[in-house]
Amino acid sequence: MKKYIVIAMLITMLLSLNVAPLTAHAEGLSSYVLHDNVEVYSDINLTTVIARLDAHVEVEVLDTVKIEKDHYYKISCGDVVGYVKSIYVYFSGEKSSYEILVARAYGKGIGESIKVYSAPDVKSSVIDEIIDGTTLNVAKAEKEGFYVVIYDDGVGYVTDDCITTGLSYNQRVALAIGIICVVTVVLILVITYYRRNVEFFKNRRGK
Repeated sequence: MKKYIVIAMLITMLLSLNVAPLTAHAEGLSSYVLHDNVEVYSDINLTTVIARLDAHVEVEVLDTVKIEKDHYYKISCGDVVGYVKSIYVYFSGEKSSYEILVARAYGKGIGESIKVYSAPDVKSSVIDEIIDGTTLNVAKAEKEGFYVVIYDDGVGYVTDDCITTGLSYNQRVALAIGIICVVTVVLILVITYYRRNVEFFKNRRGK
C-alpha cells in the first residue's frame, strides 16, 4: 500500500514540473511583440528559428528563463511555442502606440544606480542599470507607477519616481552647491571690501 502512495506522489510531482505557471508580471496584462521579424527559437539552445513574428502581434508569456546573460520568454502564438528575447516583448492593457517623451533618470542618492525591469513589476528580472541623469526616451506604462523605457532594440520598465523631465538628482545637488558657493563668494567679497574701507565708513558715519 505504501508503495502505491509513493508512486502516486512521484507521478504528481512529475506532472507539476511539466506545468509552466504564468509569471507574475503577466497578470492582468496582455503581451505583444515590439518589432518586426522577431525570431522565435525552438528551445533554450537557441539553435533553430521556428518563426519570425511581426510587430504588435499578441503572444502569451508562459515562462521566463535566463540563457547565459540574457532573459528570454517562453511564448505561445497560435501554433508556435518557443523562446523570444524578453526585450522584444512589451506588456500593455491594450494595443496602443506609445507617446514618447524625452526625460532623465532620477536617482535617490549620489552614485546610486537605477534598475530597469523586464516587466512593470519590481519583482521581475533586472535587464539594465542606469545612472542618474541618463537621457531616456520613455512613455507612460499601462500599469500605474511605471514608465516604459524605449531602447533601440526593445523596452524596459522603471518606477515613475525614477523619471524626471526636470533636473536629475546630481544636477540638483550640483545646483545647490553652486548657489552656496556663489553666496559664499559674494559674502567674502562684501566682508573684504568692508574691512578694507572700514575707516571710510567710520568717517561717513561721523559726518
